[in-house]
This record gives sequence, C-alpha cells and structure tokens, in this order.
Amino acid sequence: MAKNIGDVVRAALENTVGGYVRTEPMLKASDDVETVHKARVAIRKLRSHLKTFEPVLEPVWARTLRERLRRLQDVLAPVRDGDVFAARIAELAKTLPSADAACAHEVVLALRERVRNQHAALHDALREDWYAPLVDDAIEAAHAPHLRSDEAARDAMHAILKRVYKKLRKAVKRAADTPSDRELHRIRIKTKHLRYAVEAFACTCGRAARRYARRVEALQMALGDLHDGAVAANRLRELAASPQARFASGELAVLVRGDATCPQWRRLWHDVERKKHRFW
Repeated sequence: MAKNIGDVVRAALENTVGGYVRTEPMLKASDDVETVHKARVAIRKLRSHLKTFEPVLEPVWARTLRERLRRLQDVLAPVRDGDVFAARIAELAKTLPSADAACAHEVVLALRERVRNQHAALHDALREDWYAPLVDDAIEAAHAPHLRSDEAARDAMHAILKRVYKKLRKAVKRAADTPSDRELHRIRIKTKHLRYAVEAFACTCGRAARRYARRVEALQMALGDLHDGAVAANRLRELAASPQARFASGELAVLVRGDATCPQWRRLWHDVERKKHRFW
C-alpha cells in the first residue's frame, strides 16, 4: 500500500516504462502489430501520468519529457491504427454486393500498402539520434521522478483526481445535445486520462479504484467506437483510388459509420459522474 504520493508516481511510471522497454526488441526487429499496440499504450499512459501528477512534479521537467515523448507516440499511432482500420474494412468489404466487393479489394490493398509504409517509417524513426536518449531519460524518470512534493498519498489523491475529473465534466457540459465528432473526441481523450489516473491510485485504494476505473473504461470504449467510426469514414472518403473503388469506399464509409452508433455514452457518463461511485 503506497503511503506517499512519491510511491504512487514511481509505481505508475515504472509500470508504464517497463511495459514499453519489454516491447523494444520485437518493436525493432519485426512488424508485429500487437507489439506496436502495447508500445503505444505504454507511451500514451506515460504521457498521461506526467500530466496527471504535474501538481507534485517539477512542472518544467514533466512537461519537457511529455513533449519529447509525443514524437515517439506520433510514430507508433499510425501503424496500429492503420492495421486495425485495414482489417476492419476488409471484413466489411465482404458484406458488399459481389461487383462492389471486387472494387473494394482495391481499397483494402491500398490500405495494407499504407500500413507497410508506416511500419518502415517506424523502424527508421527508432534508428534516429533522438530515440535512444529519450528511452534512457524515460527509464531514469521512472526510477527517480523529479518530485516537488511527497505528501501522504491519500491527501494528494483528492486534489489530483478532482482536477482530472473536473476537466472531463467540463468537456461533457460544453458539448452540444448532439455533440460533434470533435467534441466527442475531446471527451474521449479526457475520459482516458481519468481512467489512467484512477488506475494509478489502485495501489492506494485497491478495489474501490479498480471498480471506478472499470466504469470509466466502459465510457472510454463507447466513445472510442464513435471516434473510430468517424475517422474511418473520413479516411475512406479521402482515399485516392479508381472511380469504381471510390464508389465502394463510399459504401464502406456508410457501413463503418453505422457500425459505430453508440447512443448509450451519456448513460455511461452519468454512471461515472455519480458521487457515490467516486471513491476520492
């Protein structure tokens, strides 16, 4: 059980950095998409933790490392997203009428070629001069984070989680009755941030934190489905292809957007915002 906030910070950073380091050998040597996914999640969590714990960290140090990690996140994200997207479109293409399915095959081939190029770009990035020092600094940060406060974990937890939660609540309240894709995306990001913050305090609050994290994760997943559908539809519309393939892309865009309807996200949000569920 973590007693001081420094224990919580170190545990959160060590878990995420360790998760990334374990992916490194395969990340450099293969095109395994699941490895890319694990690496991406680890870096995303690490950046989120540096933001969550900024009130107890040296702010310049935390912000600088977080911005440097953005570069790595930006080369990991397209590979995983592109592969999942290509696989999803390949499955949806099978549901089209036979004539259109043949045209959709051109779309799938173009998407898979894009994934191969993204893998190549990732391997090139991992050989660039900025990469190795960044990983070394992330490992050092996990072992010795630059703390400006090491108060009792429970005392710090209230202020930290309240801060993260209020940002999410503000984004939800600002959204229209029928939110735009941009508004839903913003809510999704802040939901993910809250989930990672809550999970970091599981070492202090145990079962209560894990229960609440599951509620937040349910909201995140619902919003993720909506976001994936919107992004997929836009990508299909922008894809350069023959006129026949572009027609098939339009059909697929309708299917993928329809596949992402999720009206229950507000119900899941109300579950997250209920005071009796918030353990801090």
